[in-house]
Amino acid sequence: MDLLWDAFPVYMAFGMSSSEYWNENPYLAVSYREAHKLKDKIKNNDAWWQGLYVYKAVETVHYNLNKKKGAAEQHYPDKPFDLEAEPEKPEDQKQKVIEQLNTLKANFDAKQRQMAEVKGTT
Repeated sequence: MDLLWDAFPVYMAFGMSSSEYWNENPYLAVSYREAHKLKDKIKNNDAWWQGLYVYKAVETVHYNLNKKKGAAEQHYPDKPFDLEAEPEKPEDQKQKVIEQLNTLKANFDAKQRQMAEVKGTT
């Protein structure tokens, strides 16, 4: 009987009334527990999305404060992220990474040439 009394406050915290806890079908307690787990998952997901929006805001501000002269400004999204959007295909992701690596290599090579010219003239 002590086990039931120990669990009683927990189920009350889940929103279960004392009448439901003591007089109704015991499987109702299981439903309250599962509902509580689901609510926690939803809260966690909401917090993750909020973090993503804050990250995007900070990223936008950081980019705009540190962008090179003449570079286009970055803007915070003007509408919520689309939760129903299809995920990007792996082939498209691979192509984007290859393009980014090519750009990075080109920038690195240009910087190396620039540094070599400076060393050669001094």
